[in-house]
Amino acid sequence: MHDSIKGNYILATQWGAARQCFMDKSKAVAGAGAWMIAAALQVVPQTWPALLNPHPWAVAAFILTGGALFAYGFASHKKSDGQSNVAGRDITGHQITAGRDVHVHPSVTPPAPAPLPSPSKAAISFDIGWRFGWIGYESASGRWRECEPNFPQSRESILLDYCRNVPSRGEGEGLAVVTIAILRFSHSRGSEQIPRAYWVNRREYDVTFNVGDKETLIVGCIEDSTFASYTNPKQGDLMEDNFPTIPYRQLGPRTAIAKQPSITVQISLFDPYASETIEQRKLEILFAADSVSLRELR
Repeated sequence: MHDSIKGNYILATQWGAARQCFMDKSKAVAGAGAWMIAAALQVVPQTWPALLNPHPWAVAAFILTGGALFAYGFASHKKSDGQSNVAGRDITGHQITAGRDVHVHPSVTPPAPAPLPSPSKAAISFDIGWRFGWIGYESASGRWRECEPNFPQSRESILLDYCRNVPSRGEGEGLAVVTIAILRFSHSRGSEQIPRAYWVNRREYDVTFNVGDKETLIVGCIEDSTFASYTNPKQGDLMEDNFPTIPYRQLGPRTAIAKQPSITVQISLFDPYASETIEQRKLEILFAADSVSLRELR
């Protein structure tokens, strides 16, 4: 009776272990193998010895079968356990590891993020008109001013008037823009460049345009047998009085071009803060025997 109880207890214990192993396939196979080995070695000889009389090979068969099942289940469990924390791979092919609980979701390519709005300036446009006018350099203030032809050292010049247009609603109305005028001259004998041109009534070469502002650019002066343009070396209107220091009174470097039948000039307004050209025009200056004319090129 004692042996029967002991055998039943062992059988229940092994069955409980095998049932626990049924949580996954590999554990179930290993558990079944362990149960068969235990049954062959303990339960069957002690509880049902009469079973062995007609079938003496039953114990060996149970042990071999149980051993094979246990070995297979144990090997499968070790293999799966080594990969149990691999959840998948990222887009570079590297494994993504997780904890013991792994939730697998279908592979879905996330949508590309929407592009951020560009921080560039709103559309900027100008009304532009070219004309001939007389200007003279005022050394006391360091500025070019428009004047009458009889003004001392006055020069007939080619001028471009810029008026900034009012932008459409929602296009950054009220946004100021800083500009530098760059002149590129080309002719039959070569080319020249004025990196910072003068503006009328301005000491500085960098001019700020607000909506509706009007400024006049000096393309060049007609001086006897030459056409001359000047580079402005002064940045920022630092001297608010009319008597700046001597460097601010001096006229900038002069670039002279011998009069020819045709001189082409490209005028670019450049924004140094945005590093972009915001306006560009091209003119052809035509010199005749006793006259000068302009033609805008497209």
